[in-house]
Amino acid sequence: MKGVKKQMIEVRMKKGEQIDRALRRLKKKLDKEGVLKEIRNRRHFEKPSEKRRRAERRPRMSTYSSGSSGGFSGGSSGGSGGGGYSSRD
Repeated sequence: MKGVKKQMIEVRMKKGEQIDRALRRLKKKLDKEGVLKEIRNRRHFEKPSEKRRRAERRPRMSTYSSGSSGGFSGGSSGGSGGGGYSSRD
């Protein structure tokens, strides 16, 4: 297995700390490390061709989301000037 870290994520509870806060800190650490994302990706076997296709698609998707003038900006774009949606009764 390439690039797999075998490190246990640890959250130490402080004296008098609520469990909810410790769980929130644990979830933040897991999210930051990408553990949950990795688990979701590994639920089912992914063929090498699918991995390759996903890796090729990843850079293209980031260019769409980073653009400041991406398709639906929420402003009025022509039409009736009502902000995009109109209610018809």
